[in-house]
Amino acid sequence: MAPRAEDQNRQMRERSSEAIRRAALELFIEKGFHAASIAEIAKRAGVSKGLIYNYYRSKDELLQALMEDRLREAAATYASVPAGGGAAEKLRYIVDSSVEQIVRNHELYRLYFALLLQPGATPALQRAEETLAPEFSRIFGQLIALFTESGSDAPETDAVVFQSALNGLALGLLTKARPGEFPTDAIKQRLLRRFGFQKKEAP
Repeated sequence: MAPRAEDQNRQMRERSSEAIRRAALELFIEKGFHAASIAEIAKRAGVSKGLIYNYYRSKDELLQALMEDRLREAAATYASVPAGGGAAEKLRYIVDSSVEQIVRNHELYRLYFALLLQPGATPALQRAEETLAPEFSRIFGQLIALFTESGSDAPETDAVVFQSALNGLALGLLTKARPGEFPTDAIKQRLLRRFGFQKKEAP
């Protein structure tokens, strides 16, 4: 096969896979993981059921792929932290990027947290987390190092609190009708202030 034809086929496969994932994400949110069927996903994606099975062996594997998307995106925020600057600057970057990511991809985060409450759906999430466990172990070490550099007297505890706060931002989206209602700027300021990286404005 000519290189051009191979490239066109690759692009078509990527578009089909993206359409399948988008349809699955929408239906898993709308109906729940168990109620949504492969037939419904295929119809919404505009593809055949057979094509879905060419990419994913089961609905469970499709869900795992979505969860890996979410986790890889979260990990990418930490991987892109600028090398220069001090700990405060780097943590500000993480906060800004994480909040923007949560707002931009709120549907994927809604699904992630909803799955925690859906019995039977969590094995796919657990497998996704296991796949990316080494990366998230590195990220936690990165946070500990940043808090150590910032002068924290309990860097490991601060790293846990920091990650929990970011997860709380994502969870907050579940209670909002529209992402635009989420007070992102105020939340970022409060979070940075919590760790002493932003001074209160003068009255």
